[in-house]
Amino acid sequence: MPISGLSDKRIIDATKALRLGLDGEVIVDRPKPGDPDFYLSHTQLNMMLRCPKQYQFRYVDGRRVPPSGALVFGKAFDVTTSVDYEVRREAGEGLPQEAVLDLFSDSFDRGAGEEDIRWGDEDPGAMKDEGVVLVGNYTSEVSPTVQPKLVQHEGKFRLGAVEMKVVIDLVDQQNTVIDIKTAGRKWSDAAARIQHIPYLWYLSRLTKGARPWEMQFLYHVNVRSAARQRLAGRGHAEMVQILPAVLSKAGFGLYYEQLFTVAKQIKAGLFPPRTAASGNYLCSEKFCGYWSLCAGRGQKVIGR
Repeated sequence: MPISGLSDKRIIDATKALRLGLDGEVIVDRPKPGDPDFYLSHTQLNMMLRCPKQYQFRYVDGRRVPPSGALVFGKAFDVTTSVDYEVRREAGEGLPQEAVLDLFSDSFDRGAGEEDIRWGDEDPGAMKDEGVVLVGNYTSEVSPTVQPKLVQHEGKFRLGAVEMKVVIDLVDQQNTVIDIKTAGRKWSDAAARIQHIPYLWYLSRLTKGARPWEMQFLYHVNVRSAARQRLAGRGHAEMVQILPAVLSKAGFGLYYEQLFTVAKQIKAGLFPPRTAASGNYLCSEKFCGYWSLCAGRGQKVIGR
């Protein structure tokens, strides 16, 4: 189904400017370790911490696996809110609500149309309905309160011998940094404290001579379970959490240690699997698309 208003040049220009992969546009793959333009991103750092073997399959060997349903959902939400904010940044107002909903639906359908999506126990139709409710609520209730200055802003910087890259969803006119999330259920305060992205953003600004301690960092968490309740007619649970990032001296110390340890591992080519036997609950067929390729699959703690 065509997206309402997609013929509007503002929407097309915003989509292309943000390189979001619509209308057949190809996004260039990331450079591999050892390439002269290699960098370490927030996503790569998280994958190395989750399982170095998974990182090797993806970034060293270049193996791609079918995405999960949650990834399809998150990308469609990201595309829609990013385009809406980019249009809002340039024109002073966002997309019409019909165009927002059609853009999400079209983006979701494109992702869901790929082969072998790992849906697990998710129903694609129900997931799409939840997304329509969530994105409609976010762009009508939250987006109008934000005056964007930068959308999908990225930059590279160097920490010691490590080249880093950071991408931020949104910076508003008051220099508030906003990371837009989708989640199956409400975040706890602890979930907001364990995120790495604010530390990376803080360090990127510090290396550029900025004063990041004068900036506020917020999460906009869009909660699928609340949308599910709304669709079922069971109350009016809050669908968007707005939570501040909490930075600490201990958190910076941990981030630095993890960052440089990961960089050394990648340089040395050390990618051991983190299996269920070592306490990694994500080492399972449900959560890892590389399950069938990994020698560490199926290893469990003795006695369980």
